[in-house]
Amino acid sequence: MIKNKNSIDIVYSKDIVFIEASYSEGGKSAVVMRDESVKPCSVVLNKIEDILDPNVFYRLN
Repeated sequence: MIKNKNSIDIVYSKDIVFIEASYSEGGKSAVVMRDESVKPCSVVLNKIEDILDPNVFYRLN
């Protein structure tokens, strides 16, 4: 689930391409999807990192 200011979207981890921090359009992070859509997220990247499977997602700086 991706929580933003006004709603909660259900997404599958297999559909996430990458997540970037400090997204400026209404969220603390941005989740970029396979269909090239971008979902703003009000959760900070550190919290998202704790939720996702570390065997599938890893952090690049």
